[in-house]
Amino acid sequence: MSPHPYDVLAAELDRLAKGGHLPAAVRPGAEFVVWAAVQGPARLVADGHMRLDGAEDVDR
Repeated sequence: MSPHPYDVLAAELDRLAKGGHLPAAVRPGAEFVVWAAVQGPARLVADGHMRLDGAEDVDR
């Protein structure tokens, strides 16, 4: 069974903090912020409320 994506995210944030790429002071709870920042646009795209027509839209 594959791990839940939320658990993968938390593990990656832990790895980034251990490696010095994410300040340890901002690590607690960071998964909630990152998950929400990704989930909102993903839901809008999935529901057809937002379109990404090309690389320029993705970059924006």
